[in-house]
Amino acid sequence: MKQKKIILITILLLMFSVTIFAQGITAKGFKGGLNIAKFTGSDADFGGEVDPKFAMGFAVGVFLTYSINNQMSIRPEILYSVKGTKYEEDGVTLNFAMNYIDIPVLGVFSVQENISIFAGPYFGMFLGGKMKMEYNGDSAEEDIKKENTANDFGLVFGGSYDIGNNLSIEARYALGLKTFDKEPDDWDSSYGNYEEADIKNSALQIMVNYSF
Repeated sequence: MKQKKIILITILLLMFSVTIFAQGITAKGFKGGLNIAKFTGSDADFGGEVDPKFAMGFAVGVFLTYSINNQMSIRPEILYSVKGTKYEEDGVTLNFAMNYIDIPVLGVFSVQENISIFAGPYFGMFLGGKMKMEYNGDSAEEDIKKENTANDFGLVFGGSYDIGNNLSIEARYALGLKTFDKEPDDWDSSYGNYEEADIKNSALQIMVNYSF
């Protein structure tokens, strides 16, 4: 129930901001690109047994740009984003694909006419996911349950380059600050400590923007 309230408040604030600043909107558009994602956190390596590796995903969505002055603007976005990671050990491969609706709100600073840098927080609503195991040509899948997975929260920062014709390319990093695993850490549980496992999302994102 608490998560639903947070989601509702976030959406209402976003709609309120768009309504209030509608007269200052200078651009809107679509964006999409590649997520090069990996789990981070003290428990992401299964107690030091297996290191997480990068996994490929994608992100697509829409954005608005509200100009404060000639150099600064605010850019809220809504993205469908697939994050995750991959583990490989003794011929076994585990692939995690995690589906989110991400809502970043970015402050954008124009360094020069076609180059900008940006940073800001994001909130990610977990929609569901899959864990796929492969071994000796065989595979099996399991759902990642929403009741065991918390919503995401973190920071986004990066830069963009305007290539003309209403197109720009950007490189950005999404750094998760909150563990998404609601289940107890198995390593600590043996000592009577039932805190949530420390596993967070992270992703290098290469994206193309089209504005109009």
